[in-house]
Amino acid sequence: MENFELITGFQFNVSSRKIKITPDKNHIIVSGIYGPQIKIFDTHEMSLKCLWGLDSEVVDFQILSDDYKKLAMVCEDRNIEIHS
Repeated sequence: MENFELITGFQFNVSSRKIKITPDKNHIIVSGIYGPQIKIFDTHEMSLKCLWGLDSEVVDFQILSDDYKKLAMVCEDRNIEIHS
């Protein structure tokens, strides 16, 4: 019999668009729509690490480091946002 744990806070008002795991496998990054936001979850603590509210929905994003600290996001308003 296998055990599993659920991550708290892993929901969005409408839906999520993209889900990626950092190369170090310690964080899950999810982009949500309405209100546009990025949520970062810690896989060791099984909880929400941080949440960023955005002005526009994220079409896609790329993780630029081994952890969650550097992200590039292509937004629906045709802007690229870089967070570090």
